[in-house]
Amino acid sequence: MHRLLDDVSEDPINTRKVGEHLTRILPVTSVSGASVADVERLAHTVLDPRFPSTKTESGETETFAVRAETHSPRIRDSSPGDLVRRVADIVPKSYKVDLSEHTKATVLLMLVGQNAMLSVVDDWHALHKYNLRAVRAEAMSAAD
Repeated sequence: MHRLLDDVSEDPINTRKVGEHLTRILPVTSVSGASVADVERLAHTVLDPRFPSTKTESGETETFAVRAETHSPRIRDSSPGDLVRRVADIVPKSYKVDLSEHTKATVLLMLVGQNAMLSVVDDWHALHKYNLRAVRAEAMSAAD
């Protein structure tokens, strides 16, 4: 996925066929049902390795954001906002929430139908939310 975005960024002219019918890539680490219990299990599976409870070697407080996307969600026992809060609460308190574009990590929670998809990416804003057209447009304007 990163290689594809890097290729488009480095050579927007010769890679114009890449993504001709694909506008955006959604990174997904794991998938579960969209119930509260399923999302909490999913969040522990994905987030525990990425956000250990011990401090980083540098001692800096790492920041993160939780971004949710909903596409026809059918959640019976919760709301998308509640699921975002529950996912954020799983990250240890030694990490700080920062909703700006300068966060170290972005936790992506995508709710589609009765499914939840979760991933953690470090370059969500730098790569224009994985939008191929935006990456290409930025590379084209930089080449001019």
